Amino acid sequence: MSVGAALALIGPAIAVHQTDWAYLVGIVTAAAVMAVSVPLRNVVIVAFGSCALLGYITVIVLQYDMYQGGKGNATARRFSRLWATVFGMGLQPKRWVTLEVPGRSSGRITRFPLGMAQADGQWYLVSMLGEDCNWVKNVRAAGGKVTLRRRRARSCQLIEVPPEERALIIKRYLAQVPGARPHIPVDRRSALAEFQTIAEKYPVFRVTPAAAPALGRA
Repeated sequence: MSVGAALALIGPAIAVHQTDWAYLVGIVTAAAVMAVSVPLRNVVIVAFGSCALLGYITVIVLQYDMYQGGKGNATARRFSRLWATVFGMGLQPKRWVTLEVPGRSSGRITRFPLGMAQADGQWYLVSMLGEDCNWVKNVRAAGGKVTLRRRRARSCQLIEVPPEERALIIKRYLAQVPGARPHIPVDRRSALAEFQTIAEKYPVFRVTPAAAPALGRA
């Protein structure tokens, strides 16, 4: 087996863990696969590598000026639309989803690509931009009733976590979602007490299934 073929096989397997190496491995995988002659069955691997490559580029750009002042600029909005499509199609591991929620003013469905944190067997959404974030305001206005899309749509109820319970979740979030690190002023390796000092500024929502509608009487 050639080195390129080996990388094509192991790259995605490593990347699914969403470590710091995930995007770097994606670059190597995409480059290796494109550099060798591969059969049609490896087209999926090429696609995965390309997604990882795009993810790495996004992370690099995020560290500069896409979200200066806590607001996304035109570049951020373009990336957001692109990733909303990618995450909705389920081309990334399951922590990456597209949030769909009615706009608080327009009532039209708005879409946000987000990375979820996993802690104690639960999934959580964390606002890396803090309180002044559109999706947070829309979720609150909708009473937490949203749709999460990854290959298929799932109706969910988001439950806001009190500030005193957020520290561990935010720490896990920074460990699992590299793109958020430039926006939260605590190193991911810091003690839990450091996260507690900033927890009130960063909303956290627990993802739960939507309640089934009550059946009316016959």
